[in-house]
Amino acid sequence: MAGKADFTNDESQGLAKGVIGAGMLVSLAHKDFTDSFGEATALAKEMSAQHQHSQSHLVRELGATRGTGFGLTASPAKVEAETIAALGAAVTVLTAKISAVGVA
Repeated sequence: MAGKADFTNDESQGLAKGVIGAGMLVSLAHKDFTDSFGEATALAKEMSAQHQHSQSHLVRELGATRGTGFGLTASPAKVEAETIAALGAAVTVLTAKISAVGVA
C-alpha cells in the first residue's frame, strides 16, 4: 500500500496541498466569515478523522498534514489557482505511480 515514502518530497507536498486546497475552496465559496470558519473547522475534523481511521496508508499520512501550504494572506484567486495546479499534478503523479506498478 502506498505511503508518503513512495513519493518525492515535492510530490507529497503537492498531494497534501491539493487535498487541503480542495477543502479550502469549499470554505472560500461561503463569503460569510462564520460559514467559512465552519467549513474550515469541518475540513480540519475530516483530516483528523482520516488520519486516524482511513484504510489507506497514504490517506492516513495526508490526514496528518498541518498547515495549508498557502500563506495566511493568500487571496481566493491564489488558493484556487494553486489548488487546481496541485490537483492536476497529483493526477499525473498518481497515474504514473499506478502505471509503474501495473495496477489498473
